[in-house]
Amino acid sequence: MPAYLIATVRNLHDRPGLEEYWASTGPSWEGIDAKRLAIYTPFKLLEGRGSVEGVVVIEFPDMETATRWYESDAYQAARQHRIGAADVDMILVDGGSVPVEQRMPHAKGAAPKS
Repeated sequence: MPAYLIATVRNLHDRPGLEEYWASTGPSWEGIDAKRLAIYTPFKLLEGRGSVEGVVVIEFPDMETATRWYESDAYQAARQHRIGAADVDMILVDGGSVPVEQRMPHAKGAAPKS
């Protein structure tokens, strides 16, 4: 089952540092089967109130491949340029759909927030 990496850049602190990160990620993709579906393309925030300055969506064949890429020495070295340059939320999610009754089991029985 495909897995998707979704990253949002919330705040930019150091554009040259982020550009160095972008330039240094190339080696991390060697031997990795991934489709870059959206890399900083135009977007529209439909809901939410957080600031978003950039969005990345990458499709991997599976969670294992995505995790191997993220944990690779090459990516971790590139990642060092991004730390402090931008506030980024990065999520790895399996593709597909979970039946309603199985969604968010950790929140079953939780009281509604007011």
